[in-house]
Amino acid sequence: MCSCDNTLCAARPGRSVAGRILCDRFVGRGKNVEREDAAGNQRPEAEEFETRREHELFNELSRLNNELVTAQRELAKANEQLRADAAELNRRVQELMALRQASFVLQSALELEELQERILSIAHETMPAAE
Repeated sequence: MCSCDNTLCAARPGRSVAGRILCDRFVGRGKNVEREDAAGNQRPEAEEFETRREHELFNELSRLNNELVTAQRELAKANEQLRADAAELNRRVQELMALRQASFVLQSALELEELQERILSIAHETMPAAE
């Protein structure tokens, strides 16, 4: 847990890792900064400025983290679609291979039938005609 006492601190329990990193990086900044104006009065704006800056940085980091998470989700969906498309492609390739095999069998059967017809034709030509 963060050592700062900011109730809006991103490192409080239940906050994101990015928030903890950001708060740890900036913890203490602006707290002990004592700036005085020309009259010698302390300027708490410096602390407020640092706190606003920290929160702006945290918000930017959170936005970037959200974009990353969104991109990861989109990538996961795209990968799932790619797997589904690859499975469909594989199924179609298997079907084509089966059809190709069947066409080879039919081609062989046709060639065998043509060969048998030629043999019978030659046999009829060479046999003497029955009178």
